[in-house]
Amino acid sequence: MRPSSLAGEATEVRNPRRQEESDRARRRVLNLLSRHPDLIKGNLEGVANTLCSEASMALACKRVSLWTLVDDKSYERAFSGNVFPDIPMRELDRKDAPAFFAAIERRRILEPGRIHEFEEVSTGSLIAPILVQGHTWGFCSFEGSFDDESWCSSSMDFAVVLTEMIGRCIEQARAHELEARLERSERGIEGLARLLGDALCFEVVEGVLQFQGDPTNIFGTAARGSLFELEALMAKIDLDDREVLERRFGDWHSAGSPGALTARVRYHRGLDDEIQLECRLLRSQAPSGARLWGMVRPA
Repeated sequence: MRPSSLAGEATEVRNPRRQEESDRARRRVLNLLSRHPDLIKGNLEGVANTLCSEASMALACKRVSLWTLVDDKSYERAFSGNVFPDIPMRELDRKDAPAFFAAIERRRILEPGRIHEFEEVSTGSLIAPILVQGHTWGFCSFEGSFDDESWCSSSMDFAVVLTEMIGRCIEQARAHELEARLERSERGIEGLARLLGDALCFEVVEGVLQFQGDPTNIFGTAARGSLFELEALMAKIDLDDREVLERRFGDWHSAGSPGALTARVRYHRGLDDEIQLECRLLRSQAPSGARLWGMVRPA
């Protein structure tokens, strides 16, 4: 048997073992990164360099970079290696690479050799887009030489999972921001209710008004137990006032609810018990979607 045949057989035996070891190392890196406290909390700044460095070692890349898309430019936000203040981070302008930007915005993974416009920045790079709520937020570039001539499936799977982690980290940060804004809004409404005295603040949840106080002083008893349903309350508003209010609310909602909607209506608590009410409505955004807030008080 020729020596070359023996060498070929040895290579066939050794390569699968080396591939298995590489796959095991990549799984270990992904497992550790998935439990990183900054990644869980949505603190991308705290974990970006770690993500790039671990990915570089797991894939034997010379450089792994995290890029963000802002308007018509892409900026390198973090990379594996040491950051020196006198060496600026890289950037790429859309006018210099229109086809590259178009491909990234179509959420395509770009293999080496198929991204000629990015070759001037780094030769032989794989590009994996980072998606946040279905839109391209940025991308990761995996740059440098590998043991194999091309990317194997496990390497590409690793790159995709890494960018998915980054996308979820950004979404988590946005969710925390919305929750914080919502909490501030709720505290503000509670404080406003105390300042307004006899006014009632409420939120409409699935057709039911939830008040920051006792609504019976204004509306009387609820038509069904303790639930003050919006439909039942609207039925007690004077017909002319109700038609005007519904029309104004429709126009206000269609216009994107700019500011607050203010209205004055006549409300019938009983056959001979009519009061004038002033109400204000406001819409806000929350992780669960749009929320409708309001304030009502005797006019």
